[in-house]
Amino acid sequence: MDEVGDRFGVAVSTVHKEVYLVVKILCDLKTRYIVWPTQNECTIIENQFRERAGFPGVIGAIDGCHVHVLAPARDQAAYNDRKMSHSIILQGICTATKIFTNVSIGTPGSRHDCTAMALSSIHRKIVSEGPKSVIYEDRFHLIGDKAYPNRCWLMAPYKDNGNLTRRQKKYNYHHSQTRVVIEHTFGLLKGRWRRLLALGLKDVAEDTNFILAACVLHNFCYLRNDLVIQEMAGDARRVEQQAFAFNDQQSKEVGSQKREEICDIVG
Repeated sequence: MDEVGDRFGVAVSTVHKEVYLVVKILCDLKTRYIVWPTQNECTIIENQFRERAGFPGVIGAIDGCHVHVLAPARDQAAYNDRKMSHSIILQGICTATKIFTNVSIGTPGSRHDCTAMALSSIHRKIVSEGPKSVIYEDRFHLIGDKAYPNRCWLMAPYKDNGNLTRRQKKYNYHHSQTRVVIEHTFGLLKGRWRRLLALGLKDVAEDTNFILAACVLHNFCYLRNDLVIQEMAGDARRVEQQAFAFNDQQSKEVGSQKREEICDIVG
């Protein structure tokens, strides 16, 4: 912001004021541009995901990425991630066309992706109102990597302990080819809005608002076919995680059965 003020002969305080005003306006537009799909829209999204790799039922790919921030004044250790720098987690759910349908921002970087999910509005809705309040139909689900538990509403890969069957390996391949769209979406987000590579704001609340504003702009651009060409080559800040256990045995059992059925389809 200091450089902008110097370049255009504007006081730095004015630049800050105008930037934060624009960020606030963009954040207020979240409910207009980052919208959970309707049941009819989910049918379209499912078809688009299926066209990628033949994996059925997917209405969204979920993942988390880290955004580097300055060390906050309080609870610095909570934001110290596995790369030994400070970050906050952006959890995103996207369509096959790389549109965010849900974002949750601000979980400290030391936390697991599953913690970010547990704190998100989408998970709270699933817990309080049941999975169909989000996925609508039994055949639908989200898709996530091995950091997430396998549930009736979220398909994860088979854990590879070196003894997977051929059909399970094939399932994991189709799963990966489908799920990777969320990594591409994060890459495009950071490729266009380079400030997300390292935010230097004074507190976590401001960091969170800037990230949300960037996500809103991402969708705004994509909905108008203003596509970015350059994508960041993966998230260098990503660390592989193992799944946390969720205490929802029924959803776990139904999820295991559902995964076996999908394994039969793609395997």
